[in-house]
Amino acid sequence: MNPQDMAERNIIEKQLVNITSHFEGQQRKLEKFIAIPYDIPKGNTAAYYPEANPLVPVASVAYISNTPTSKFVIITVEPVLVENRREPAFATVTTA
Repeated sequence: MNPQDMAERNIIEKQLVNITSHFEGQQRKLEKFIAIPYDIPKGNTAAYYPEANPLVPVASVAYISNTPTSKFVIITVEPVLVENRREPAFATVTTA
């Protein structure tokens, strides 16, 4: 995510976030993605596919090719908080 967008949403590096896409009154949600600051234009977010495929609305397709509009999906990003607390939830990484 753009670092300024993260700050405006009180999202800290490596904090877990939920991502929701919005299209024609429908919402699709992915939970517990890891927020990483990146040099990307403000108001834009990047995600890996196929992990982010569930966010792409099936009915949202390109005019001529009829392919899914994977590169233009309207989303909101919300921080995940620890249950019963107002603290940020972070990803835990384990190594073998």
